[in-house]
Amino acid sequence: MIITGGQKLTKKILIIGDMHVGSNVALMPEEVYTLKTEKENSQLVKASKIQLKILDKWREMVDNEGKFDAVIANGDLIDGVNRKSSGIGAWTTDLSVQLKTAQSLLGEIHYKKLYGTQGSIYHTNENISVDKLVIEGLGGTFGYDLSIKSDDVKIHASHKIGISSSTWQFRATPISKELVLSELNGADFEKFNVIVRSHAHYYVAVQFGRSLGLIAPCWKARDEFVRMLGLGFNPSIGYIVLETSGSSYTWRHSIMHLKGEDAMHTYNVSIEDL
Repeated sequence: MIITGGQKLTKKILIIGDMHVGSNVALMPEEVYTLKTEKENSQLVKASKIQLKILDKWREMVDNEGKFDAVIANGDLIDGVNRKSSGIGAWTTDLSVQLKTAQSLLGEIHYKKLYGTQGSIYHTNENISVDKLVIEGLGGTFGYDLSIKSDDVKIHASHKIGISSSTWQFRATPISKELVLSELNGADFEKFNVIVRSHAHYYVAVQFGRSLGLIAPCWKARDEFVRMLGLGFNPSIGYIVLETSGSSYTWRHSIMHLKGEDAMHTYNVSIEDL
């Protein structure tokens, strides 16, 4: 799918992904009524302390960044039913509630155009994709991947990127490989200036000459799966802003890491209490 930009003015593009709405450690409004049309019979769900801190980061982005020419919401906008854990770790497994909540959060951002990509099938389904419903329900453009042209800067966005917790010291390797393969296959596809990926829940930026590779941060803390892996990973929460003008571009990121008990959010016990 190819989207073409217009005049050569500076354009401001927000890159976000992995909102995982529905997870009890991910982005959520202060409170959600599970039945939007029948409040008196609806269950009220309130955000936890960790979710409120993630929400503060989201609201900081909305308030401080102003208006965007475009938003790229790069997959895994909802958490899904978490079927392998039988729904453990979700404040709701109702996909319609997750969908509406994700739309309400994206609706807080001031933007002209919205683009979205397909997330992991485990979380968002494929037929029919909740990511697709979220984006198209807001009037946006959805694709399994997107080729976006902003003036003379070509951006390729798709969700998935290789991850290996056993080779954490090589986090830059998968996105570097994407840059090299893009260059090698440029005659068959296109030569992209910026390649955007998500999925990993950490931020990486790699630049070779005029080519830039980005792995976008997420909006989810350590969940039950990550906590079982020990202390090897603390997600990067936040966003990337890409600005283009003609054939030039710049980027910056804003991320936070939860600290202490917020990062652990586990049981703290003392021998004296036993």
